Amino acid sequence: MKNIKLIIIAITLIASYSLTAQVAVTTDGSSADASAMLDVKSTDKGMLLPSMTATQRNAISSPAIGLLVFVTDDNNFYFYNGAAWTQFSGGGNPAGTIVAFGGTTVPDGWLLCDGSEVSRTVYPNLYNAITANWGAGNGTTTFHLPDLRGRFLRGTDHGAGIDPDAASRTAQSTLGNSGDNVGSVQDDAYKNHDHSVDPPNTSTNTTGNHRHRQGGFTNGYGSQYLPAGSYNPSGSPDEFDSNIMNSGEGGETLPYTGYVGDHSHTVNISAFNSASSGNNETRPTNVYVDYIIKY
Repeated sequence: MKNIKLIIIAITLIASYSLTAQVAVTTDGSSADASAMLDVKSTDKGMLLPSMTATQRNAISSPAIGLLVFVTDDNNFYFYNGAAWTQFSGGGNPAGTIVAFGGTTVPDGWLLCDGSEVSRTVYPNLYNAITANWGAGNGTTTFHLPDLRGRFLRGTDHGAGIDPDAASRTAQSTLGNSGDNVGSVQDDAYKNHDHSVDPPNTSTNTTGNHRHRQGGFTNGYGSQYLPAGSYNPSGSPDEFDSNIMNSGEGGETLPYTGYVGDHSHTVNISAFNSASSGNNETRPTNVYVDYIIKY
């Protein structure tokens, strides 16, 4: 009986010492690092932390600051910061960060900005960051992601007056932000303008002055032959009705009509707008990327 008591005391002392000493879990038999209470070393195995759903995590009573768990809903590590469960952010990007992505498969920890309706409990950090800026989802358990498909990004005006139509911006989805706020949408537009065409008044020149040679002739003795229909220089009648032979003297000449036809035209084209032309939208040269958001 005495031996049994001694054994129990020895085991108790050993257990007490083990509970207060550093612990090393190694495959090479090395001791724990002096700065660590628990030192796990392995070259071919890892360490599993407590794994649970977001609902189970949220049900932990009075979690200690720094408590660490793995949530299976979104396959991410979370720690308790004293006020809320916070996801470890990869790459230093806070939840809600939007970046342009040049790949075709959205990386882990990010979502495509396609306006989808997602769960507030599955993506709590993202919801805390953007709330219902882009749409409130069903109003209780979901919210909308930004929908940046085919759209350019523009900085919020914040009352600077750079965007003259900031107040008329609309919400992307139901209960989302409108006006001069993150998440509001603005349709394409042209700035007010017109193209007025008003050609100056002009006129033609007077180079229309001319004459016509008649069909008859005048011989050297002054006899003049004018066929019917020839121009009558006396003006009455305008032309001869029959062949005419006049007698006279002089050199042989060919008869011509008098010079007539001097005239001009004043041209005044009324003002008008040019015809519309162009493409389906006003846009700069661009390339496609996917916008993704950190959750």
